[in-house]
Amino acid sequence: MNGARASSGPPITLETVIEAVAAKAVQQALAPYIRRLVDPEPLVDSVREAAHVLGTSQTTVRRLIDDGVLPSSRTWASEWSFPASQSKG
Repeated sequence: MNGARASSGPPITLETVIEAVAAKAVQQALAPYIRRLVDPEPLVDSVREAAHVLGTSQTTVRRLIDDGVLPSSRTWASEWSFPASQSKG
């Protein structure tokens, strides 16, 4: 064969190659931002910071945590950690 493809798939065109290269470049360029969207860092690290961001008291924040309204987790230092989407306002 004189340079013919061995596969019987659709013909490879310049447009197909450009689309594949552009998609890969965009994916590589946006990867750090997409990773942050999928696994966001907490906006606040403590009950005090959450109270400040939400404009309320620390007591109210603790009550919201206890009631399950604000999802949180304890860090290794026994501080609260909050998902970014919950304390943005």
